[in-house]
Amino acid sequence: MSLTGFRLLRLYLTHPGEVLSHDAFVQEVWMAQPHASERTVDVHIKFLRDAFRPWDTMIETVRSRGYRLSSSPSH
Repeated sequence: MSLTGFRLLRLYLTHPGEVLSHDAFVQEVWMAQPHASERTVDVHIKFLRDAFRPWDTMIETVRSRGYRLSSSPSH
C-alpha cells in the first residue's frame, strides 16, 4: 500500500462512521496541494478498496457528500 493509501486509511480510522467530503480528503491527505482534485480522491479510494477486498464494501460512497467507512461489509 502506498503512503497515500495509509493516509486515507488513517483519516477513516480517526473519523469512524463520519461522511468525509472530497475537500476533507484533499485537506488532510494531500495537504491542500493544488493538483489534488475530486477525481484524485476518487481514484485513490478505488485503490484503497482494491487493496482491501473482500472488505471493500466497508468504504461506502455517500452520493453528493463523500465517503464513509462502515462498521461492517454490506455483502
